[in-house]
Amino acid sequence: LVKTSCMRQTLHLLQTSDFLLYINALKRSRLAALHQIMSRFGITPKEAQAMTAAIVGALADGPQTQPELIQQILPKVGKKLKAYIKAAWSIQIFRAALVEGLICYGPPRGSKSTFIRVDQWLPPQKEIPETEAKQTLLRRYLRAYGPATARDFSRWSGIGLGVVARRITRNSKREAKELHFA
Repeated sequence: LVKTSCMRQTLHLLQTSDFLLYINALKRSRLAALHQIMSRFGITPKEAQAMTAAIVGALADGPQTQPELIQQILPKVGKKLKAYIKAAWSIQIFRAALVEGLICYGPPRGSKSTFIRVDQWLPPQKEIPETEAKQTLLRRYLRAYGPATARDFSRWSGIGLGVVARRITRNSKREAKELHFA
């Protein structure tokens, strides 16, 4: 199992074999939402990527707690990112790296959580294209919770309603019936 932030930006335990499925299905919509939040601090996507790179680099030697990571990345980021780090709820600082599937939660250290690089913690994963990942996630959702509406899936997954509606429209009537999509 792998512990990460997933649907609705909440903590989830996923089967290791499903990790990239969830990451690739949800990454685009979740990064867009994060960049929108960060833009309120004047942070550009490029600056957000620099923070993610600093986080991944700081984890090169293994798992670290949130305070340890923050202490390491503060000297490596600009003023706007420092202000964001000091103002943001602590997990928000690491959210982009989690969303991109670059880091996940690592082994606990006493009562503290740690983060670790995915390439150091999980076995190599089979790549799954974004479209296929979204379709698979939709199918699984409908098998577990169907019948359901596009709005239901959108709320559950965090994928925009327009994207979900287009995905459903592309399905054949037969497939939609098979999936019990209302």
